[in-house]
Amino acid sequence: MLDYTIEAKGLTRYYGKYAALDSVNFVIDKPTVLGVVGKNGAGKSTLLRILSGWEKPSAGQILINGKAPYDNGNILRDTVFTDEKIEFDFTLSLGKIFEKCAFMDDKFDLEYARDLADKFELDLKKRQAQLSKGMRNHFAIIVGLAFRRPITIMDEPVSGLDEGARRLFYSQLVQAQCDCPRIFIITTHLLGEFEKYADTFMVLKGGKLAAYDGRETFETLFVRVSGKAENVDSVVGDLETFDVKTLAGIKSVTVPDLLPRKKRDFAEDNGVDIRPVGVNDACVILGGLQH
Repeated sequence: MLDYTIEAKGLTRYYGKYAALDSVNFVIDKPTVLGVVGKNGAGKSTLLRILSGWEKPSAGQILINGKAPYDNGNILRDTVFTDEKIEFDFTLSLGKIFEKCAFMDDKFDLEYARDLADKFELDLKKRQAQLSKGMRNHFAIIVGLAFRRPITIMDEPVSGLDEGARRLFYSQLVQAQCDCPRIFIITTHLLGEFEKYADTFMVLKGGKLAAYDGRETFETLFVRVSGKAENVDSVVGDLETFDVKTLAGIKSVTVPDLLPRKKRDFAEDNGVDIRPVGVNDACVILGGLQH
């Protein structure tokens, strides 16, 4: 059973006067697939670097089982961070890199890595310098999954991948979590695809934590209200509105799910449709993202 807790307390990271992270607090205390989303510059990559022990906070702290990960070998041996820029010995073929990983770390599953390479059609005779952007991401995905470390951090793993490769990654992610439960922390710009594979979501906005909760909560935050414009306006009242669309007297708008029973009864009597929005739309609103 995985017994790891990650806790951020007032986590802050400055670059000069710019706060990439500003007083962020959260706790992860069980196996999960956590999707971290936000605009470019929201603080996602900074958070991953601090989690991975590459950077120190400017203020506050992040703790893994009560210890700071920065320059802590015992903690970092149970963490793996991958992105398309991950680099190994440039003189070695990919197959030899896998063999070296298995020799140096008994958590690395060599046969599984070779099997994944076959599924992703990755030529293990090549060196990293010979790989395209997509193939570099294939390689990073395989490394992240094959290490089977308790904390697996992936920065934009599906960036540059075609639909087939993305689907393969999602299926392997689900299988990996079933076979070897761990804490997956994954950033992605393709949340619409990814939302059904994650258990938990974290939304960063301007370096601050805009939202952090399970899928079920995100699915109940907002509703889409559609119908004749005047009836929709009567239903939503003075609630804050998002993604407003109007055409030929028909209006569609997203609002917080705070409609009282009286408003819902009015909507039912006047042909106004009310339905919950998905996790993707909730994160778009909370993170100030663009569709």
